[in-house]
Amino acid sequence: MSLFTVYVEDGAKVRSLVLPEQNVERTTNERDDCYAEKKEINRQPTLPCKVKYPLVLLTGAIKYLQHQSYLEWVKYDLNLLQILFQSKLNYQVFNTYNLQNTKTELLTLNELDNFILNAIDKDNKDCDGLIFVWCGYGRSERDRETLITSDNKMKDFKEIQNDLIGKTNYFVGKPKIFIKITCKEQDDFGQVTANQKNILYRCHEDIFTICADVPRTSIINSAGSYFTEIFCRGIEGNIGKSLECIVKSIFAQISEKAIVQSVSTPRFDIYLIPRTRQHHIENDRSSIVKKDNIPQTLDLKTHWNKYWRRANVEAAKIMKKMMDGNEQGLIVVAYNTPEWKGARDNPFSFVTLMNKDNVIKKQFGSYWLYATKSELVILEDIYVDGNIYESNCKLVCKENVNITIQIFVMTKSVIDQQLQQLFSFVQWDTKIHHDIPIQLQELEEKKEECLAKELLDDSIVHLQKYLQLCIDTFGCNHPYVAISYNLLGITYFDKKQQDESIEIFEKALKIVLNNFGNNCNIITLLYNNLGGAYADKNQYDEAIAYHQKALTIESCNDGDIATTYYCLGHTYRKQSEHNKAIEFYEKALAIKLKLFGDFHEEIANLYYNLASVYQDTTQYNKAIQLYEKALLIKLKVFGASHGSVADLYYDLASVYQDAMEYENAIEYNQKALNIELVLFGKNNSKVADSYNNLGSCYEDIEQNTEAIECYKQALQIKKEIFKGPNKSIGDSLWNLGRVFNKIGETQASCKYFEESWKTYHIVFGEWDRLTVESKKRVEEHLIMNNI
Repeated sequence: MSLFTVYVEDGAKVRSLVLPEQNVERTTNERDDCYAEKKEINRQPTLPCKVKYPLVLLTGAIKYLQHQSYLEWVKYDLNLLQILFQSKLNYQVFNTYNLQNTKTELLTLNELDNFILNAIDKDNKDCDGLIFVWCGYGRSERDRETLITSDNKMKDFKEIQNDLIGKTNYFVGKPKIFIKITCKEQDDFGQVTANQKNILYRCHEDIFTICADVPRTSIINSAGSYFTEIFCRGIEGNIGKSLECIVKSIFAQISEKAIVQSVSTPRFDIYLIPRTRQHHIENDRSSIVKKDNIPQTLDLKTHWNKYWRRANVEAAKIMKKMMDGNEQGLIVVAYNTPEWKGARDNPFSFVTLMNKDNVIKKQFGSYWLYATKSELVILEDIYVDGNIYESNCKLVCKENVNITIQIFVMTKSVIDQQLQQLFSFVQWDTKIHHDIPIQLQELEEKKEECLAKELLDDSIVHLQKYLQLCIDTFGCNHPYVAISYNLLGITYFDKKQQDESIEIFEKALKIVLNNFGNNCNIITLLYNNLGGAYADKNQYDEAIAYHQKALTIESCNDGDIATTYYCLGHTYRKQSEHNKAIEFYEKALAIKLKLFGDFHEEIANLYYNLASVYQDTTQYNKAIQLYEKALLIKLKVFGASHGSVADLYYDLASVYQDAMEYENAIEYNQKALNIELVLFGKNNSKVADSYNNLGSCYEDIEQNTEAIECYKQALQIKKEIFKGPNKSIGDSLWNLGRVFNKIGETQASCKYFEESWKTYHIVFGEWDRLTVESKKRVEEHLIMNNI
């Protein structure tokens, strides 16, 4: 800690304040706070060792049979570690826990042994290291570390090390990292002592061991252990530093009561080097091979978006059901076709069948699915911009028939000669056209569920599985792999990791260009996504160039053009070119209204964006009208308890506050807060923002008691979320200091300004504007009160 002393003008000392420093190394003299047991060893020079292709084994038990206990934190820890090693460092990871399979929450001793044996049996000759992790119950007794599996059997950690090292020659002379993260059995939770907070690391020759006994008090609201969160954050944020250096830095952030033991005789200085995604995909030891003989898949050149994929997944389900029931019929997926018009004089004509009362009819965005049962279908005077699935029925073609994309047929299908001459057919394959697309759709839906809860890292886990399934099934250069990359890129974009999102979008673009050339709709999407990522980096010229490039794609449809106009509007808004932003948003709105009508989610989104621009330019009445239009649509589409409805209440509150209509602002903030508490629980950033804005509104109308209560709620939530210094925490502390100052409670005001100063100092450094301003407020209070 460093000491800062405040002086009054005559030079008399007023008060000394302790200012925190970001990287303070503990010494063995700090006996009251931290005990460090260090042995003096004549250390040999260590060799730098870069680990880039390790075998990563993640193991853990979540359910325990004897205790009937459930360790929720283990689930989150294993996911966090998988994200670190697989998504951040691009290593190949094997995990005993599968997010999609609840059976894997149990891990018996026999299952653990088999998992280790299977890992040993793999061809690991290309590995340059080993990483093994255990999460669950365990014990630490002197020099013995044990883990406890779901069937309440114990295994010595050294035995696992011996199994992995001694029974194979692959890892001899290579760095090996063993991590054990455990808590005591449930019965011991009520007797947590200092000795149970032991954190130990050892470096011996080429083995690096970390053991962390995690007490219940450090479990983050059943959402993972604090140790693992700090560990993952430390590794990710210190790429290029040695593992021992990183771990020491990590331990400095752990609770001051933790006992840190260190025994170090390393042969290597281990450096964890991220693999490029190209290596991750093309050189993975899981032997991803080029797929030359797979059947033709769903076409993704003309139509590619999630609605197209979902409509065809639903068509595949109906097709499979018809086949299993030996039923005859036809399924159609068509773009922008809410009805079929034409002559209905023949009971077996396509138009007649599609207009029957018993036809299945579903909408997916701008795509429509129709399904009908019939032994005969006559095609005449029809245009299908999409796909047809035929199940055991006889297809007859007369005249004026155009099916733009694909016709899926069964082996025994009866197709007339004229139709065979006009179109090519795709032979139905249940695995490729039904099983795999359904698995991909389920993963995408899980990703979207996580996004709705703001669990972006969990979304990435699902999308990595999506990507791996596509590569394993279709090979590395398939349009489905490009779709996977695009979804991943969007999620990294949402995480504000724009460099990563740009890299991933470019990989998707390369695959699409290889498959389709420059004239297909998905190119438009990828150019717009790249433009959006550059806009978020404030590189507006690059962003606009990509959006303009998207408009040059000849095959793009009206929907794609509208999306590009929307993206240009967004970029110009970020540049504060409001007139251009309004121009492009209105162009996009005009097209979308023709495509979707008045009540559609995309129409609501455009009203919202137009409202935001008008709010930026202080045209509050126009902004309110547009926000209310968007709200009306969202209520109709999603109902009253949806997250997007809460967002619009929040935005209406914001514009009413800007317009100094504070009662309305409070009403809408409270509505947003009520929905968010139900959807997300208390410890959520959106809930904190709503409390903060409520506090601001109460402060504006001088209801300072209510303002303080709201600001305190926001501060408490932010501390739970961030677990350490953060700008948002500093802002809440500043708000509390300001409102206490207004009501004359100078001691409380000084306290909060001082805490905000310390927080800003850690986050931004000594000379940042926020740090200087909060420090100035502290000095003023001290001088004023002659402290």
